[in-house]
Amino acid sequence: MQLLGDNMGKKKKFVYIAVLAIAAIVAYFIIAGQNNTHASSFMPPIGAKAPNYEFVYSSNGTVANVSSLRGTPVLLWFVATWCSGCAVGNEMLNGNMSYFKSHGIKVIEVELYNDLGYSGAPIASFVSDYAPAAEKYSNFESAVSSYGLTLAYDKDGYLDVYYLIGPNGDIVYENDGSLAATMPQLKDKINSLPNIL
Repeated sequence: MQLLGDNMGKKKKFVYIAVLAIAAIVAYFIIAGQNNTHASSFMPPIGAKAPNYEFVYSSNGTVANVSSLRGTPVLLWFVATWCSGCAVGNEMLNGNMSYFKSHGIKVIEVELYNDLGYSGAPIASFVSDYAPAAEKYSNFESAVSSYGLTLAYDKDGYLDVYYLIGPNGDIVYENDGSLAATMPQLKDKINSLPNIL
């Protein structure tokens, strides 16, 4: 009789856990539907002032912030250095730095804070490995993000997010797709904004 009671208790516990799991799954999809899980809903919007947080240039350890970039258009690209798509993006960047230079755009490749908790190469090594020509351009810098910068620009930890920021500090374009895959769209946007950039 005791054995039967134990089995009934286990069944009730299992049913209770199963109901909780189903409720959690349903709640997740309801919230996801309300919030639109597409990353752009969590990104600073086009037309807004670029959030002002700090980063550290890898070349000399200088601490800077986003507002210090005003006066020149900037491509602020966030990467994880263990991300293979970001490595391909670097290879794409390597072949397009002359385009950014000719359009007066400064490119800052920023390692996401703590590499999103995974082990990757230092950003300077990552760039040297995949975009060695980019380093030779005066309009290119690599940097490491502060926690606040990563949270403001990449709240959900996407691996390959970038922003085009105008000289006045306004965001004029953003993309949560990989730089490698969206380079043509980025160039189209730059070509369509001669009066802003």
